[in-house]
Amino acid sequence: MQFNEKSNTIRWFIIVASFLIVLLILWNTYIFFQIFKNEERIKMELWVKALKTVNKADLDDNIELPSEIISNNTSIPIIITNKEGKIIKSANIDEQIVNDSIQLTAFLDKLKSQNKPLKLFLFDKEYQLIYYGDSSLINQLKYYPVALFLIILLFGAVVYNFYRATKMATQNKLWAAMA
Repeated sequence: MQFNEKSNTIRWFIIVASFLIVLLILWNTYIFFQIFKNEERIKMELWVKALKTVNKADLDDNIELPSEIISNNTSIPIIITNKEGKIIKSANIDEQIVNDSIQLTAFLDKLKSQNKPLKLFLFDKEYQLIYYGDSSLINQLKYYPVALFLIILLFGAVVYNFYRATKMATQNKLWAAMA
């Protein structure tokens, strides 16, 4: 009898420990995701500063570094609009979306919901709004907790079947001993 109570306690401890580990991993993934989003925001602010430097540069100014910063952004989708909301330029977006104005407008709405726009002041009161979305890496990270949960669920099913098989084997031994 005492062996059975001890094994039940151990089972519950393993279940609670597994649950806590899953919660810690999910919380850590959320923190990691937020850090990545913040780093993307910083990259975009740097990209806007580089664009501003290139726009205000004279012919004899060195714009090699700002130009390199602008051209190296290949993963973050960007749409630039004027202050009225008319799309001026886009970057890192599928050609099929760019060529269809309805899809491009829908994509702009999606970008508006993902991040706050950055303002690029051209002169006095003229500015452009730069909308940017999540990079492909962040989009892939969104599915990581779901995949992790499915793996843990599969692991739990295997552990459950193991315990069930062990219990049935113990019962079979008991019945064999009684016969």
